[in-house]
Amino acid sequence: MIKQLNWDTEFFGYKVGQLIISKNKKFSSSTFQTYVNDYKLIYILSSEKVAGNGLKLVDKKVTFQQKTLIKGDLNKNPSSKIESFSEGVHDYESLKKLALSSGINSRFKIDINFKNNEYTKLYNQWINNAVYKGMALDILIYREKEILGFTTIEKKSKYLAIIGLVAVSEQERGKGIASKLIESSINRAFELGFETIQVATQFENIPAMRLYEKCDFKIKDITYIYHYWNL
Repeated sequence: MIKQLNWDTEFFGYKVGQLIISKNKKFSSSTFQTYVNDYKLIYILSSEKVAGNGLKLVDKKVTFQQKTLIKGDLNKNPSSKIESFSEGVHDYESLKKLALSSGINSRFKIDINFKNNEYTKLYNQWINNAVYKGMALDILIYREKEILGFTTIEKKSKYLAIIGLVAVSEQERGKGIASKLIESSINRAFELGFETIQVATQFENIPAMRLYEKCDFKIKDITYIYHYWNL
């Protein structure tokens, strides 16, 4: 019923599990309670709202998807200020700082039961994996004198790419930088051979929702994410 998440368990230092509730399948709080004792934290993912003792809704995740990419969709006038991040050429610390700002609506930040700086550790690890461990196929940066924004492009499946992280410096928001980065990410995904691209955000993140709609993304699905803590 509950799957242990080995990476999360090792990374956070306590046992973490996950329960995915299939569409049209009922959630039984009483049955769930018989399986929780071995875990400190359980993520519950569902396409519909669920209710149960101790369950806290921490995210309404919205996945956006672009239509199938074709050559005619590409932006023929990409910004000259966008380039691929290069280790040793560009400032990694600036990138890491922006990565932390990208998750202000993250469930790992808003859930007050995380008390061991998990949010900062997780996002630092995410950008570290993107730069140094090949998790990202490319990291596009918008740079003037310094890096003002970036996106990561990752592989989901053979023909599907995802935009993993999106961040723009707080002082530079509202200037169209994010739109330029998303358009360049679509171009890059096509160059890498992908046919479709997805990006996810929180329902409460209205600026991001508007951004993706502006860039011709459509909502593919919505996932309700709950946390259950054994404290």
